[in-house]
Amino acid sequence: MTGFTKMSEDKTKDICGGFAISAILSTILAIVPVAINAISGIVGIVKAASASTGEIKTKDFQAKWDNGDTNVAYGFHYIT
Repeated sequence: MTGFTKMSEDKTKDICGGFAISAILSTILAIVPVAINAISGIVGIVKAASASTGEIKTKDFQAKWDNGDTNVAYGFHYIT
């Protein structure tokens, strides 16, 4: 291994700084899809919980509900 020259201190700092910036950007870009999936999952749960009818299926679990209007009225009826 011959023919190498010593790198200047300024050039070394520039290269190390570039590696740090690229590491930070890679970390941010890796977190973004995970955050989007988590947010969409939470939105789906909120929509399912607020719906009057629905069904949730997973590999091991299934749930259905129907809280729709049953056309039943309660109240006092006076006959005169």
